Amino acid sequence: MVRIFSSIMAFYLRSREFPPDYFIVGNQIVSGTMEIYKQSMENLLPTPAKSHYTFNLRDFSRVIRGCLLIEREAVESKHTMIRLFVHEVLRVFYDRLINDDDRNWLFMLIKTVIKDHFKEPFDAIFFHLRKENAPVTEEDIRNLMFGDYMNPDLEGDDRIYIEIPSIQQFNDVVDQCLDENVGMKGQKTVFLITDTQIKEEAFLEDIDSVLNTGEVPNIFAADEKQEVMEGVRPVAQAGNKHDELSPLALFAFFVNRCKDNLHVVVAFSPIGDAFRNRLRQFPSLINCCTIDWFQPWPEDALERVAVNFLETLELTEVERQEIVPICKHFHTSIMVLSERFLEELGRHNYVTATSYLELIGSFRQLLTKKRQAIMEAKQRYVNGLDQLAFAESQVGEMKLELVELQPKLEEAKIENARMMQIIEIESAQVEAKRKFVKLDEEIASGKAEEAQALKNECESDLAEAIPALEAALSALDTLKVVAPKKARLSEAQKSLAETMELLNQKRAELAEVEHHLENLQKIFLEKTEEKAALEDQVELCAKKLERASKLIGGLGGEKSRWSQAANDLQITYENLTGDVLVSAGVIAYLGAFTSGFRQECTENWSMLCKEKKIPCSEEFSLSKTLGDPVKIRAWNIAGLPTDAFSIDNGVIVNNSRRWPLMIDPQGQANKWIKNSEKENQLSVIKLSDTDYMRTLENCIQFGSPLLLENVGEELDPSLEPLLLRQTFKQGGIDCIRLGEVIIEYSFDFKFYITTKLRNPHYMPELATKVSLLNFMITPEGLEDQLLGIVVAKERPELEEERNALILQSAANKKQLKDIETRILETLSSSEGNILEDESAIKVLDSAKIMSNEITKKQQVAEKTELKIAESREGYRPIAKHSSVLFFSIADLANIDPMYQYSLIWFVNLYINSIHDSNKSKILEKRLRYLNDHFTYNLYCNICRSLFEKDKLLFSFLLCANLLLAKKEIEYQEMMFLLTGGVSLKSAEKNPAPEWLQDKSWEEICRASELAIFQGLREHFCEHTEEWREIYDSKEPHNVKFPEPMDKTLNELQKIIILRCLRPDKITPAITNYVTDKLGKKFVEPPPFDLTKSYLDSNCTIPLIFVLSPGADPMASLLKFANDKSMSGNKFQAISLGQGQGPVAAKMITAAIEEGTWVCLQNCHLAVSWMPTLEKICEDFSTEICNSTFRLWLTSYPSPKFPVTILQNGVKMTNEPPTGLRLNLLQSYLSDPISDPQFFKGCLGKEPAWEKLLFGVCFFHALVQERKKFGPLGWNIPYGFNESDLRISIRQLQKLPFTQEPEIFGLHENVDISKDLQQTKLLFESLLLTQGGSKQTGSSGSTDQILLEITEDILEQKLPFTQEPEIFGLHENVDISKDLQQTKVLFESLLLTQGGSKQTGSSGSTDQILLEITEDILEQLPNDFDIEAALQRYPVRYEESMNTVLVQEMERFNNLIRTIRNTLQDLKKAIKGVVVMDSALEALSSSLLIGKVPEIWAERSYPSLKPLGSYITDFLARLNFLKEWYNLGKPNVFWISGFFFTQAFLTGAMQNYARKYTIPIDLLGYEFEVIPSHDSDTAPEDGVYIHGLYLDGARWDGSSGLLAEQHPKLLFDLMPIIWIKPNEKSKIVKSNAYICPLYKTSERKGTLSTTGHSTNFVIAMLLKTDLPVQHWIKRGVAMLCQLDN
Repeated sequence: MVRIFSSIMAFYLRSREFPPDYFIVGNQIVSGTMEIYKQSMENLLPTPAKSHYTFNLRDFSRVIRGCLLIEREAVESKHTMIRLFVHEVLRVFYDRLINDDDRNWLFMLIKTVIKDHFKEPFDAIFFHLRKENAPVTEEDIRNLMFGDYMNPDLEGDDRIYIEIPSIQQFNDVVDQCLDENVGMKGQKTVFLITDTQIKEEAFLEDIDSVLNTGEVPNIFAADEKQEVMEGVRPVAQAGNKHDELSPLALFAFFVNRCKDNLHVVVAFSPIGDAFRNRLRQFPSLINCCTIDWFQPWPEDALERVAVNFLETLELTEVERQEIVPICKHFHTSIMVLSERFLEELGRHNYVTATSYLELIGSFRQLLTKKRQAIMEAKQRYVNGLDQLAFAESQVGEMKLELVELQPKLEEAKIENARMMQIIEIESAQVEAKRKFVKLDEEIASGKAEEAQALKNECESDLAEAIPALEAALSALDTLKVVAPKKARLSEAQKSLAETMELLNQKRAELAEVEHHLENLQKIFLEKTEEKAALEDQVELCAKKLERASKLIGGLGGEKSRWSQAANDLQITYENLTGDVLVSAGVIAYLGAFTSGFRQECTENWSMLCKEKKIPCSEEFSLSKTLGDPVKIRAWNIAGLPTDAFSIDNGVIVNNSRRWPLMIDPQGQANKWIKNSEKENQLSVIKLSDTDYMRTLENCIQFGSPLLLENVGEELDPSLEPLLLRQTFKQGGIDCIRLGEVIIEYSFDFKFYITTKLRNPHYMPELATKVSLLNFMITPEGLEDQLLGIVVAKERPELEEERNALILQSAANKKQLKDIETRILETLSSSEGNILEDESAIKVLDSAKIMSNEITKKQQVAEKTELKIAESREGYRPIAKHSSVLFFSIADLANIDPMYQYSLIWFVNLYINSIHDSNKSKILEKRLRYLNDHFTYNLYCNICRSLFEKDKLLFSFLLCANLLLAKKEIEYQEMMFLLTGGVSLKSAEKNPAPEWLQDKSWEEICRASELAIFQGLREHFCEHTEEWREIYDSKEPHNVKFPEPMDKTLNELQKIIILRCLRPDKITPAITNYVTDKLGKKFVEPPPFDLTKSYLDSNCTIPLIFVLSPGADPMASLLKFANDKSMSGNKFQAISLGQGQGPVAAKMITAAIEEGTWVCLQNCHLAVSWMPTLEKICEDFSTEICNSTFRLWLTSYPSPKFPVTILQNGVKMTNEPPTGLRLNLLQSYLSDPISDPQFFKGCLGKEPAWEKLLFGVCFFHALVQERKKFGPLGWNIPYGFNESDLRISIRQLQKLPFTQEPEIFGLHENVDISKDLQQTKLLFESLLLTQGGSKQTGSSGSTDQILLEITEDILEQKLPFTQEPEIFGLHENVDISKDLQQTKVLFESLLLTQGGSKQTGSSGSTDQILLEITEDILEQLPNDFDIEAALQRYPVRYEESMNTVLVQEMERFNNLIRTIRNTLQDLKKAIKGVVVMDSALEALSSSLLIGKVPEIWAERSYPSLKPLGSYITDFLARLNFLKEWYNLGKPNVFWISGFFFTQAFLTGAMQNYARKYTIPIDLLGYEFEVIPSHDSDTAPEDGVYIHGLYLDGARWDGSSGLLAEQHPKLLFDLMPIIWIKPNEKSKIVKSNAYICPLYKTSERKGTLSTTGHSTNFVIAMLLKTDLPVQHWIKRGVAMLCQLDN
């Protein structure tokens, strides 16, 4: 191998042109791989928990091939090559390891290999991974990675395989790849298959083929194959068109191409056996895969994820530091809690990294959302308060302003008046002046006109004169006509100028006066405006004052509330971090837990937050942190129960980031979702609907809500993308892929899932994809519903008013909230000064008025509500009582899967009781009637569907739960009664070992640790004799206890002490207890009544017979069908089995239409068809079913029987009842005796007929009852049943009996079989025990007694329990039967208290198995040396015992070898040296529960002993043979020590025959009991034997006769018996009892090939002075060994 791989390595290094010194590294890599491969093969062995630890050459080559991936340029130095080698070893070997020990072992091995083979210091090679200067740890090596993905842009062969420098860079590349969403361009394909997709194991065969050969055989049809080959032809020919390729070559090319491009990833969950079995069946899963065992996330991963996620959150330093460890603590604490959850309640819950991501994600999302919402809400209040404060502050200012304005206004008014006066005076003066000026102006104007006219005239004259002037200037002096004119003109002008001057002066004066007046008027205007403004200001101020008073008056009341609200919100805001953190924890982890677990966990988490100084509320409440009161009220109205647990569930559904899967056995969640989403057009589907996918697609596209109901433990794998919300964008639209189709995704879509299973086991791969929620109803929630129902029925007007009020209240509160929001919004949106915003004030005012009205209404409503609540409270006791009853029946399913009852069924029964029970005006009386009626009604209905063994248990359960609810008994005491307590202290010395068993004493000591029993141990030691009286009593449950215990202890506490002393009498004690507390009728289950069951059903409700061995209800059903005229073709029955499902379905379809009956028998045989049946039954409705149609089902208990049918159907068990009394009653009440015509059918022979009838019924009861005593009653529990009785009675009526016969109507000379003699004896003893008074006298009185007895049977007056005497058995036989009954009772009761204890984890079981295995192997001696034995004890004619010895040795050798070999194989399998196959699995599970494994039992002598005693007994037998071999033939043979006892007896007879030469078939045995237990000499003839136990009697040594057993001593060790062969003719006949000898107490066997029974040995004669019949009835026999 080294040579092959070295050559490959060398070729690679040469072809890549590596320097010569690398060739040494190449060889080192091969030898290093070899070392690791060999060491792993030797040390990492495939134990059951590590079945994938198988290594082969493929792993070797994977390491080498990995090292050949690197290119020359990527290798910096030899160290790179060594690091690559380590990396490849880690990937191939390290990644599959499942625990730290194995991983550390491999890490140390790698270090050694580096040192020894590569001769390099480990730390130097990995220096770049070290933290500071510390040595390289396994943790550091996790960062060593090689890969070809560091440059994502390169494709295919261009990629280079290099060492990844740091994890950070790797992260960046991954981010980049994810962001850019780089695909593989459609060529390379990854096929991922997870175990959720493996619906059938056959899928794995195909995967196996793909892994092995790259193809699935015969996957393509011929035409498809042709298509494939044509498709690859061009590529295969690769451009060379003329190459002709054969079809085989083409297909091979296609397959190889697939191998290159297809990457198979198989993801399996290692939980459960499936993983191990798959690896065993499909080895390719190991050989052809690189295995990577995913670990729970390491601490640093949890931490980094949290730190990364919370980076953006606003947190204080303290918070940021503490939150991450708290998140980690949440994660780890839930793992521990889940283990406890499984142990205590048998419920599974898985914690995975997904839950952790959900925690962090929810925390981040919710904190951001809540902070924003609370800040906004607070801000609104603050704004409102600011506005109010502003208004208030304004009021004072405005009042001041008003005071200041008033005098100013007055002053302005006075000033205005004064101005008016001045203006009036001055106006008059101005007017006068104006007149003067006007006159002057007129004069001046006149003058001016004159002057102007003159001027004009002169000028015109001048105009004429000037040319003449110019012409004759010289003549000027002579003319003189112009000159005067000139003079006048200048005169006129002068006068005008003077006048104008005067006028202008006057004008100026006028203008001045006018200007003054104008000024005055302007001032006046200003003053007037000022006054108006002042008046406006005063008015506005008054208005604002009024508005402010309105605002303050209206909202002032809110001030304190708002400021309180704002403060509260601030506190809430500050506490958000802790509260939301715990809330996120609840959402992520606690959904599946029950109320108690959830509460305990949240309390611990809150405490932790407080310790770590994370601010959080004093009392954590999920609904307060994340709930919205208005929403919650709406949910409650829609049917969500009102208790805190259910409301929290609602909050989780509303806030979880995953879709909810609700565990909803009582249909609470279903009802709530259907009601609350009704108006949003909710669609409802089941996985069994044919078209559910279409509905689903429509809802997703249109964003309407969808409810998927009644799912099982698995969901359709095609829903996966929806559960994971894998949406993507396509063309800008959100889409999701479902199966093959891509559909548009609306984010309004909501998805709800519910299951009816009580305790479903969801595997982690499903549980992590949904938000798993436990919606089982709580006592408070149910109590509230039942209260509502009873009040609605009893006081309908009250309940109607209350319901109306609730709706009104909800509406009022919603309105008030809306109004407050409107007020706050108006206040915050008002711009500037609100007091000036008239419209805003109006809005606020009207809102406030409305709010006040509503508040008033609400106050009235609340008062009325209180009154109603008070009246309703009167009915609280019945609701509480009935709620307790429901929870008593809810846990019955833990005992038997068929005991399932729906809440709807329970509620209907409750309503019926309300209708049917006695009425009374006095509430207290009415409640008592109702309580009694309902409790008994429920008891009868449930009893009908319980097996006999569970009926008393149910009565006690009801009784105890009711008393626990009333606090009349302590839960701790109740649990002690069931378990006998657990104590770590070792018990003190037993004070009376001669009669008190150590087990009893230990229980007494443990009881003394309970408060009420303090001092019990001491009292017991001081008064042992008084306690012994109880121990010895025939009826210890009726005996007075020693003082003071008799007074201080209550009944239950007395039963606890009885448990310690006489556990066999628990049943009668509990019967008394229930009778005392609930009444006699609760311990007398009503007899089977088919008519009543039928009346409780209808055409949509199936009737189910739950079968038990020996019960066949068909006869009763056929008779009933006949009575109801449904026989013949109206009644069809079919027994389900292979292929009968479709036939049955057709029958049902026909019967639904025709209204006939169908009976499907043995449903348990058709498990795979049950879902179809469930669907058929779910679709029943009164619309489609004919009202006379009925579906009858029969089935043995099966966990696969559909829950919905069980919950809603009428269930009946039909077993022979317990006790002679109920047995007789049943016979008398069932067909044919119940038919009056039949009963009166012997006219004239009534006394004889009735005697005979009674005799047969009594005999039948007796035959049935004897079964209970095991082999003492009947060796074989014969299946006598009702039909045997029916046939006998019908035959009896046909007998020609006469009037005279004796008690049985049979003459003395008639040969009565032993059984009839027995019956006669038993019948007489019955008469004698009848109260002792009715003594048998003459024949007449017998008739009288018979009549009375018949009446007594029907009136149930016979004694409730019967003494074993009546069966002719000793009272001791009751002990073993009763102990067994007690054991079953307590075990079953424990199951109702929350499930059984599970075994530990696999690590510990391996350890335990190893210890058991090694312990047994150490004790096993070597095989017997047959050769030596034959030499020492050769075959001799006169000594047959030699042959017996050697043959026994051979038989035992066979068994020794079987035990030794199987244990050695198991030891190897545990260590992983061989594979753990199914045979070894079976062996290990037997060893773990202390049972003798089947594989040994097949090769062993019969034995009923548990494992420990079996081994001790086995070793004793080997020792017996060893001593015989060493010391010679023993004087007394231990007959129990023989493997084949009959051979020994034959040997003894043979010796006698040969000694006296008498033919052996003429010989018989004589038996003599020697009054001694050992003997020094052997007898002359025959053999002495010892070691036999007498069962059912004892041997009286003094008289040498059989005698009655001592009380409570069940077996008696016989002294030596001398078995003497003798001639049959000489053996004297005697009246000795022929006592059979059996090997075990089972007393039955099969005939073996030798013609001998495997259990019966021989019948021996034992002397007796009593009639032989006495011992026959006692069932006396001898046993070779006991069962313990």
